[in-house]
Amino acid sequence: MESLSEYMERALFNSIYGFYENESLEDHFITPSTLKTRYHEFLIKWIIKNNFRSILELGPGSARFASALKTYSDLSYLGVDRSKNTINRLKEQFKEYSHVSFSNDTVDSYDCIFVQEIFDCCPVNICEYFDDKIFEWMRDSDGSIKKSQLTNSRLEEYAKRLKKSRSISEESFCFVDVEPHQHLITWLFKRTRQYCVIVDYGQQEPQYSQLLGNHSPVRAFRNHQLFHNQWNNPGQYDLTYDVNFTNLSEQWIALGGRVNYFASLAEFLIEKLDWHQIDPFSQERMLFDPRQLGSVFSVLILSKA
Repeated sequence: MESLSEYMERALFNSIYGFYENESLEDHFITPSTLKTRYHEFLIKWIIKNNFRSILELGPGSARFASALKTYSDLSYLGVDRSKNTINRLKEQFKEYSHVSFSNDTVDSYDCIFVQEIFDCCPVNICEYFDDKIFEWMRDSDGSIKKSQLTNSRLEEYAKRLKKSRSISEESFCFVDVEPHQHLITWLFKRTRQYCVIVDYGQQEPQYSQLLGNHSPVRAFRNHQLFHNQWNNPGQYDLTYDVNFTNLSEQWIALGGRVNYFASLAEFLIEKLDWHQIDPFSQERMLFDPRQLGSVFSVLILSKA
């Protein structure tokens, strides 16, 4: 058997068959970064307003942000991605723009870091809370889920806090173990000079569903469709879950930083990016619509204390 984080790691990032190594992301789901809107133009205006000169984007994806920055030679942009194939492709695509660069890692710090749709696919484990006990879900070789009881005081306290904060009445519920996010939060903290902006699926404290069979907070998407066999056919689906922004904030504060802002995507676009007029017949309306991306996505702005 293997842990679900081990399965997610190879299903999403394996250099041969991993989903993110072989798929065009725009073909499978809709996010603020994949829509053809003025989203990145407004981000750039906000960057200039705040006098940021250097920008790091973790997970450049289809490079819409980098493309929007082509004419801003006074701004320095670095896109960081773990995929060597992606970095090589983007280096070739933007080789004529000296202020736009790409790398698999960096030790330098930047005025502002953008982390868009990254935390929702970080490999994590799923645990079940039942009868004051913690069980970790494990994947068997046939894709079935087995449950192994754990003795883990950290997870027990976390589950109790979830139950209390969300008034969960079910005897049994499942949740994502968010400890693996700590490494990424630490990486971001060390490289943030002023602001770190996180845009992703999720809420302050996601409401976890009652367990129905092997119902899971991790979802599988392909071609804009939801599938329920997420633990089979590695590399065929994007695996994602709602991000717990409260936990990200707490991890950042523990490092000595502070939380500057948290809101829905629609509120961020209006309050921070000063975006008040849209074309109602364009894809821009999806960014503001609370039934679509407007409330499904949240924005967290973090800074050094």
